[in-house]
Order: sequence, then structure tokens, then C-alpha cells
Amino acid sequence: MKFLLVAILVAAVLFTAQAISDEQKTIFKKFYTECTESTGVEADLIVKMRKAEFTDNDEKLAAYYHCMMVKLGFQSPEGAFNVNAITDKIPENLNREDTIKSINLCVASAGEGTPEQSAYKVFKCFIQSVDKEIKFF
Repeated sequence: MKFLLVAILVAAVLFTAQAISDEQKTIFKKFYTECTESTGVEADLIVKMRKAEFTDNDEKLAAYYHCMMVKLGFQSPEGAFNVNAITDKIPENLNREDTIKSINLCVASAGEGTPEQSAYKVFKCFIQSVDKEIKFF
């Protein structure tokens, strides 16, 4: 079983390969609060998602991941992904080359649907493709 300690990721590639600064933690927590409040998602669904326990077809959860990805610059409000922005934030405990392949595969496999559905699919795909613990703080 994969043990993931993902602060929220949304894509689990949220921050630079260097240590996360207190300022980055503050910003991330701010985005988390804004997105949980604006979507009304249940916090336990986010926790389960981090543990690779997926809750498909939950509109609020999908909206939460879209909100986070937009705020982090990983996805436009219309649903287009910015792969360069995502790959720029690969954590240091992941193999960069393998992670870039996973990101590209996940973005390509998002398929059709709303921007929210695409955000959820990409995050889920990425969590399933990572076999290492990811720590942000």
C-alpha cells in the first residue's frame, strides 16, 4: 500500500525540490482553506484521497482539486493543464524523469469532462503512479 503524506497536492507536485519555506506553507494552507470553504468538500474525503482511498463522482471533491490546481497555476479555470508549472514543482524525493512521465501520462489520460472532473482524474492518476512517500511539511 502506498503511504502518502500529501498536504493536499493536487497533483502532489506542489512545491520546488528545495525545502518548503514557511511562506510557502502559509500560502498553501491559505489555498486549502479557501478551496475547502468555497467548495464545501468534506475534509475526510481529502484525507482519504491522500491515502489512495478514492471517492469517485463526488462533485465537491472534484471542485476542490480544480480550485487548488487553479490557485497553484497547474490548471486554468477552463481546464487546460500547465504541465511546465507542474513539473517545476516536483518534490526532491521523487525521480524527476519518472515523475515527468507520470505527469504527462496523467494529463493525457484526463479525457473529456468538466475542468473539475479533469483535475480530479489527474490527481488520482498521479497518486496511483507514485510509489514513494511524498512529504511537503
